[in-house]
Amino acid sequence: MDLTSSKRAWSLSLVAAILAMGVLASPAAAETFTTTQTEDIAIPLVGNGNPYGVEGAALNLEGGDGPISKITVNLNLSHTFPEDLDIALVSPGGDSEILMSDVCGSGDLANASITFSSSAGSALSAAGPCGSGTFLPSNVGITDTWPGPGPGAVTTTQLGNFANESPNGVWRLFVVDDENPDGGTVNSWSLTITTNPALIVIPGTGTAGKANPYPSLKTFNTPPGKVISDVDLEINRLAHTFPDDIDMLLAGPRRGANVLAMSDACGSDDVPGNDLPGFLWRFNDEAPVGLADSLHAGCITSIVKPTNFGGGDTFPSPAPAPPFGSAMSVFDGLEGGEWRLFVNDIAGGDTGYITGWTLLMTTRDAADTGFAVASTRVEEGGKAVLEVKRTGQSDLGPATIDVSTGGAASAGSDYTAPAGTLEFARGQASKTIEIPIADDKVGEATERFNVVLSSPRDDARLIGTTSAEVVIGPDNEIKFGKLKRNTKKGTAKLFVTVPGPGTLVMVGKQVKRVTKQVSKAGNVALPLKAKGNGLRKLAKEGDVKLTPKVTFTPVDGSALTATKKAKLILND
Repeated sequence: MDLTSSKRAWSLSLVAAILAMGVLASPAAAETFTTTQTEDIAIPLVGNGNPYGVEGAALNLEGGDGPISKITVNLNLSHTFPEDLDIALVSPGGDSEILMSDVCGSGDLANASITFSSSAGSALSAAGPCGSGTFLPSNVGITDTWPGPGPGAVTTTQLGNFANESPNGVWRLFVVDDENPDGGTVNSWSLTITTNPALIVIPGTGTAGKANPYPSLKTFNTPPGKVISDVDLEINRLAHTFPDDIDMLLAGPRRGANVLAMSDACGSDDVPGNDLPGFLWRFNDEAPVGLADSLHAGCITSIVKPTNFGGGDTFPSPAPAPPFGSAMSVFDGLEGGEWRLFVNDIAGGDTGYITGWTLLMTTRDAADTGFAVASTRVEEGGKAVLEVKRTGQSDLGPATIDVSTGGAASAGSDYTAPAGTLEFARGQASKTIEIPIADDKVGEATERFNVVLSSPRDDARLIGTTSAEVVIGPDNEIKFGKLKRNTKKGTAKLFVTVPGPGTLVMVGKQVKRVTKQVSKAGNVALPLKAKGNGLRKLAKEGDVKLTPKVTFTPVDGSALTATKKAKLILND
């Protein structure tokens, strides 16, 4: 049996995983897998077994959905002098452990079924005889050496050292007979592996596509009034038998920010996922290098830049569509929330998992945000312009603020309400809110309304002036100018500024009623004719106090009018 067929032939005994409606349940339980190699390993009178760590002396496993928690090894073994045997197991990650060496004495082993387990009660007898049963891995004597391509010198007998490695990949059995003149056979051998559940399972044998779950969801919040100043993505024990197949996308909770953490990196060699810094990847913009294009030192660096060696990457729905960010800084200036990690396998035939992931996040105060001025005045038919400013930070992220209005003036009839949200782009320090004012020509008094900022999101915290008043000047507003005495005693001219065509009416207790039609905006001279006591006052020399009442009604206005009173002093 070659490795390719062996890769497909292992039998599965699922301890706690279930099949539901033909779909594997979400990875949440331990699994136990047993696989057996039935090809003989011939043990010569002295020297290496045949085959030696390849083909029949190897098992290529796939489909393990998490790191190893327990492993047992069974050998069906025949030998006429078992003390000559040195047998070691090497994992896909390159770790090696002695199963048996220099034990069992000289008594024959005939089809003995020996299981090695870290939980066994005793080791194999040094002097023998030995028979079938379950034992601790056993070694007597000095360090043993397995010549290349074997593992070389090996000293340990702890199957527990395989814990946390990936079960997937090629396991190799190396058998050496170190003394003449006896021989034998490993008739068959098998591995039984129990795994812990992984957080994310990457598709297995013969398949490609979305990992399970897709996406993996986690919540990382920022404190109120704070935004992200720096964030790293840490992947805890990624294991895969062809890492170049993996595309990994981190999507933030807001504004469509995302970053392609890795794609087409690390080549075809197994990533074993064992508990080494090399496979606790931390994606960090400040790292000196990214992952390598193939698996070597560049893929066992614990802190790396986001890395993509390909192009045109896409992810199945519900992942966001490209283009994707290439640096973790796309999240700077944003608030936290629910984050999504999308993992996609772009080719079949290999498998893997991720045991966990987290974000390492630092925060800063959001930018101080408010109106530049507390009020503004605008005439009917004009446009109110309010500036909203962000200060206090040099590296401004995006921001969204709700905008609402209220007050005596009515949205729709007196002004056009602004958009309900104000959007700041990254780096943008100020925005203007423009509010068109209706030119309704209705004779009404001065009107007011407020523009209010609320519910800031991302890089804005409302401090200072968060409500600005807009004052709408009435279209019949008039302004008094000078009162000029005429040479004729008892008369004068009152100058009035009007905003447009209409009718001016002047009345008062001490002045006669005057009506004057006005054709355009500007200064208008109203003849002031005193009566009664006012006439006597106006006829005197020096200052005189009169209180005329002037009303202006615009030509296209309604019956409503506004009135201005002024106490005027007449100077010679």
